Amino acid sequence: MEVKYDMALIDSSGNEPAYIAPSGSLLYLKVFFSSENSGGQVSGIYLLEYGQSKDCDWLDFNRHSMSFPLGRYVMDSELSILENNIQTFLPKIQAGYKSVGIDEPAQFDITALNAINELVGSITGLKLKYSDPYEPFEVFSRTFAEMSESDLDIFRKYTDLNLRDLAIRTSVATTPCMHPYDAFVFIKETWEMARKMEY
Repeated sequence: MEVKYDMALIDSSGNEPAYIAPSGSLLYLKVFFSSENSGGQVSGIYLLEYGQSKDCDWLDFNRHSMSFPLGRYVMDSELSILENNIQTFLPKIQAGYKSVGIDEPAQFDITALNAINELVGSITGLKLKYSDPYEPFEVFSRTFAEMSESDLDIFRKYTDLNLRDLAIRTSVATTPCMHPYDAFVFIKETWEMARKMEY
């Protein structure tokens, strides 16, 4: 597992595989209606930072696609339910979708619009087991505050690789899991403070 600012798929012992977004971002699914953009296809789950997600919710890009914001933590079984919900309503939406070109707004008949409303309701109505990943400060703040001086001395000598390994090991040990990048950033900041306290 890598420590980087990207979507993480964590498959840890005792936990169902989960897709996790780092802080400052959300997970999305997108469905395309236009044949110019893989019409009738659903994208894989992907990541958008908060600033990138502007104008990418629900009907977007001249209504030729729909984006579904999912939050920061989606379990594998929940993703399957979301994809199945989309596939249930997609034929009705596709049948009532009219386009004169990708640069012009798409049109939908009443049946398609009703299907879109039902689909949105099924997505927003799905209660995910976890709304967010475990936050690093919830795990590490007390641990670091209760460290003995000898433990702090050992911690100060950690290399960047040690810090990354600690972030990965801890991120999969919590329920819900933490994003390893968020864990690493918190640990690195704490390590830097501990190093300054040495002098």
